[in-house]
Amino acid sequence: MNLHYLQHVPFEDLGYIEQWAADKKIAITCTKYFAEWQEPILDDIDFLVIMGGPMGVHDENKYPWLVLPRLFYTTKRYWACSFIWKPLLMG
Repeated sequence: MNLHYLQHVPFEDLGYIEQWAADKKIAITCTKYFAEWQEPILDDIDFLVIMGGPMGVHDENKYPWLVLPRLFYTTKRYWACSFIWKPLLMG
């Protein structure tokens, strides 16, 4: 099993999800949008966690990399994947 998370800012990480995955022997990979971005290989993902951050949908001027996840999330390939997609809103 593989868990991949999409991290938008350096100060938001998996927190307790990381320990849960380690306990279950689930491999963890990450895409860091704020760093050098590379599109994840969707076929290798069983669980996808999309982290939050302080940005809004119209903040490309402040966060220029914000265009990349928007393009990624709107592709047919992304929505056709078979990974578990469950939104968690934690504050």
